[in-house]
Amino acid sequence: MLDAGLITFFTAIVVVFMWSIIDSVDLFNPFDDYIDNFDYSDLVYSEMSRKDDIYKTDTNIYIVNIGDLSRGELAQKINIIEKFEPRVIGIDAVFKEPKNGNIQEIMEDMALKQALNAKQNIVMGSFGIYDEEDPDKAVGVIRTSEFFGDLPYGHCELQNEPLTCREFDKFIRFTDSITNDTVTINAFSAAIVSMYDNEMFMRFAKRNKKQLESINYRGGSMPFIKIDYEDVNDSCNLSMLKDKIVL
Repeated sequence: MLDAGLITFFTAIVVVFMWSIIDSVDLFNPFDDYIDNFDYSDLVYSEMSRKDDIYKTDTNIYIVNIGDLSRGELAQKINIIEKFEPRVIGIDAVFKEPKNGNIQEIMEDMALKQALNAKQNIVMGSFGIYDEEDPDKAVGVIRTSEFFGDLPYGHCELQNEPLTCREFDKFIRFTDSITNDTVTINAFSAAIVSMYDNEMFMRFAKRNKKQLESINYRGGSMPFIKIDYEDVNDSCNLSMLKDKIVL
């Protein structure tokens, strides 16, 4: 019994010693990152995915890569996509203010404003402003200028650590510095679902009152169908977008 205890003790010492080497040597950084980024929930969801056959491509959501399009070019793409009657278009970008440069930039802003307001089915992104002393405390939000219209929006959460995001804020909440009212901003994804299917959104909102929501990843090598912006043109046929979500 004593021998077994000594073996366990010395094994633990060796493990701690080896880990200190791995953690301090740059050569082992990828392994170190892998361990730090591991969570047992990954194994649970991996097992669930095998049982539920969730590796199929989700055809309710289509992703359009907008690259580095100008505001005028983006307006053109939005107008083309709208012809195929998607239920929701989510744009995870912020146009903080209109440009006051040359005539071309002003015309591009006007074209974008027209495209964003042609139909009531667009959700814009926004970014939370957080307290410097308390990074988890929201104190405001950066959103698209009202020049472009009173557009629905949700907050886009930027996360650097951990590398694998397993949770997200369903909403952020802060006190307006001018009106002193409590402001609640739903997550970008939640705002999109609210417009796509409000009953589905309400079920989601009611099942868990907490701010943090766990992510159950799904999909295999191609979870969603992606479309390059070059393929969104006047001669394209994007009829599959009807009643779908376009991001």
